[in-house]
Amino acid sequence: MDPRQRLLHQLAVLEPRERMDCMEHLLAEELARILQIPPAQIDYQQNIMHLGVDSLMATELQTALQSKFALQVSAMEFIRGLSIAQLASRMLTGMAADLDALTAQSLAPEEALDTLLEAEMAHLSDAAFEPGKTDIRVQWKPRLDMLLEELRKAPSVLRLSYIADIEDAGLVERRVEAIKRQLTKAWDKKSYPLTIEPEVFWRRGAPAKVPDVRIGPQSK
Repeated sequence: MDPRQRLLHQLAVLEPRERMDCMEHLLAEELARILQIPPAQIDYQQNIMHLGVDSLMATELQTALQSKFALQVSAMEFIRGLSIAQLASRMLTGMAADLDALTAQSLAPEEALDTLLEAEMAHLSDAAFEPGKTDIRVQWKPRLDMLLEELRKAPSVLRLSYIADIEDAGLVERRVEAIKRQLTKAWDKKSYPLTIEPEVFWRRGAPAKVPDVRIGPQSK
């Protein structure tokens, strides 16, 4: 399976919002590697040229996306000053027809998970959880079961990533730990020791700031 087909299969089993999260995460990781900064420092809404990207870096990013994921994007797209979110949206629009075709073919979950495991990553976001809770949504539970089943086939390292937006930072941390505990508890340790590497990426570069509300002295 070529890089483009692998990426299409990975995206095909995701909901629209999750596809956007996945694409943004992919772009942010490549950009962070080129800038030599942690991915968590990248604001998905910020003009990437404001992050210090020059023409040479834009060309390097173009080459990396083409070689690793067969994503066709001009270096000029980066130089125009688009954000990670805007680039991700444009790329998904260009892949829409292929994604629709895969969805129409009723892609087998096992085939999609094989692709996911090649990337050694499971993406989570607010959409995967009950509002304001650490409980996973009902429709996500079968995905976790299939993920565990595929992990048992060969030794793997699972990168458990959470793409956060405006959620409370404490809630995000509790959600990641809850999923990690759930996977660890369900894991059959007789097969091989499973390593789970949790990571959190903020779409805005950092958790949303909580307004500093000050209450003055009450008048007598």
